[in-house]
Amino acid sequence: MYQKKRKPINMTCVWDSLITGVREADMQRVLSLDKRKARARPEMFIQALKQQNRPTPGVRWQGTSLRDQEMKENQEWIRDYNVHDIRGGHDTSASDPFFYLVSDLFGVEIQHTYREHPIRFDPPGTPRYTIRVCSNAGHMNAC
Repeated sequence: MYQKKRKPINMTCVWDSLITGVREADMQRVLSLDKRKARARPEMFIQALKQQNRPTPGVRWQGTSLRDQEMKENQEWIRDYNVHDIRGGHDTSASDPFFYLVSDLFGVEIQHTYREHPIRFDPPGTPRYTIRVCSNAGHMNAC
């Protein structure tokens, strides 16, 4: 009996949404990465973020800064993140460590709307621009 070949799972919507929001010049300046290549291979974007992993003391989530222990845990989580498994999806939390890092590295505000509930990450100082992402229980997209 003939079985239809399955397409490989490609659930990189979180990374695709963040890549879409970051400006080309910033992608090059901060991560030394071509945005077009990052879109084609989001693993490159994540690896570049991991190389820039650092504490994010000035980033505020919903107006509140992280405690030192939370920053340490975020750094460890990013350090240990398995880039090779991203095609199976990324279980984004409301307070995702990568969102703190992106906000800090690029000096951007991230507005994440989850099922119509706004979640904000604010960088230290005045945001240079805003990245807007929307999500539900199973998908994220730039909005």
